[in-house]
Formats: sequence, C-alpha cells, structure tokens
Amino acid sequence: YKTDASRSSGGTGLGLSTTLGIVEQHKGTINVSSKPLKGATFKITMPFSEDKAFHEEKAKDDIIYGSKQKILIIDDEVFVLDSIAGLLEQMGYVAIPINSSEYAMDSFLKHSPDLVLIDRNMPGLDGVACIREFMNADPGAKVIIISGYENTGDDGIDDDVKKMIKGYLVKPCGAAELSRMISQVLKN
Repeated sequence: YKTDASRSSGGTGLGLSTTLGIVEQHKGTINVSSKPLKGATFKITMPFSEDKAFHEEKAKDDIIYGSKQKILIIDDEVFVLDSIAGLLEQMGYVAIPINSSEYAMDSFLKHSPDLVLIDRNMPGLDGVACIREFMNADPGAKVIIISGYENTGDDGIDDDVKKMIKGYLVKPCGAAELSRMISQVLKN
C-alpha cells in the first residue's frame, strides 16, 4: 500500500494503529520505508497457517440471510463501513451506515434498529460510550461490537460492557461468521 504525500488531512490518524493491532494479533509484521515528498510503502507479512479451525470455517461457509431487519452500523473507517453495509444488504438486511459516533444516538433513536454493529475505537465518543447511551435509551437494545482488537487481554473490554452487548467480532471477520452472529442475536 502506498500513501500519497500530497494527501489532504482529515482522517483520524488511527488507521495505522488499528492495522498494526490486527496484524500483530495474527502474528504478522509491518515494515515501512519512506522518502520525503515521495510517500511511504508499507509491507505487511502474515504467517501461513494450516490451522484446523480455518478449514472448519470454510466447511461452515453457509451464509444466513436476513429478512429486511434494520442494522445500524457505526464505524469511522469509511472503507470498512461501506464494505459491511454492502455485505449486509446482500444478506437481506437494511443497512444504516454511520461514519461518526457523534451521530450515533440520533441515528439510533431515528431508525430504531433491530441490531447495532459498532466499532470500539473511534475518535470522539468511542463505541463503549455509545453503547452506554443506547442502553440508557433502550435496555433491550441488541449490540455487537466489531473491532480490530480482541475482547480479552490488554485490549479487552470490562465485564460491565460484556453484559451490555450480545456479541463481539474481531476484524476482519468472514461473511459467514458475521451472518451467523447476527442471526443468533436477532433470534434472542
């Protein structure tokens, strides 16, 4: 991936941090080389895996389709947001993408979604703060965190947050895994 040295600012500056977290969780590395006014080159190296779980996931690759349930998606990374929204639309859901946590509560109240998919780490109001607001407005809200970080360990979430949410997915996740969790949460 090459960056453009003349790129205008306006991002949150968290993209590389999130990428590094995902790569390190998968035992990979990121190397960078840069030249002033020429840009930078990032090389991501990931280990090859013959993990049994990978093959089992491929065997379970059946997508569970929705029936026009409304899913509010909140993520500050537009590429991720657009990808998830498109995928959910293909799965039969009504996707409501929001790229800023500052509009999360207004969108939640306006659309009364059947489910919320929310990133944990966002500038301004983070995902956990948004979840607390959702629960104050509707204690029965169904929320799944979708994050580049694991839900345990140093980057984990507190027990009180675990009690509020219905699921936790680590980015990147597969379509089948996402569809199974959404289906399970919507049934309960």
